[in-house]
Amino acid sequence: MQNRDLGPQACTSIVGNNYLQNYLLTRFLRDELNQECSCYKNLDEFRSTAKRKKDWIHLVLWDCKNLDVSGIWQTLENGFKSGSSRFLITLFNVHRKLKIEQDAVSRGLRGVFYEDEPIENISKGIHMILDGQLWFSRHILSKYVQETANLENRMNIYPILTFREREILFDIVNGFSNDEIAEKLGISLHTVKTHLYNVYNKIGVSSRIQAAFWAIKNL
Repeated sequence: MQNRDLGPQACTSIVGNNYLQNYLLTRFLRDELNQECSCYKNLDEFRSTAKRKKDWIHLVLWDCKNLDVSGIWQTLENGFKSGSSRFLITLFNVHRKLKIEQDAVSRGLRGVFYEDEPIENISKGIHMILDGQLWFSRHILSKYVQETANLENRMNIYPILTFREREILFDIVNGFSNDEIAEKLGISLHTVKTHLYNVYNKIGVSSRIQAAFWAIKNL
């Protein structure tokens, strides 16, 4: 099956435990998108295929059925390196009550498809994502653009910190403990400590209080 003429070849993959549902959806998408579509029961199966297609763009629908917010972020943190242009990560089968869109935008994901999403919306959304757009509600995108503009204006003072390091630094200012930060961001406690170690080295402080005062003054 032929992929799009412009740019690298692209394929769509659904990764998750709901194999029968996902298999039927991939058959529909294969015809709608006129491109290769596959489903995988777990990340290892997907990685095996991705290694063989290392020059392809992989749009990944991450099946979030029965996952809570912390479970979603923990799984993604362990499964993918953020910022990779090869993998367009999109959340799929998300329960609307989780209200996860804004966090998904800030983490660099490409879209969110809810569990009650009409199938034609999924096809339309995938087309948009492959065309370099995002699949989020207009309200969420407008809010994120405004907040990002304000945040960038503050963060340009000290651009050596990564987005995640700045995020954790703001949480420290707001009084969150390491455990609370880990739960809030859906990452491990060890990862939080590693980020803090890097922050301390970059801004030249040796304690949590010093880091908080530095952030208040400079961010």
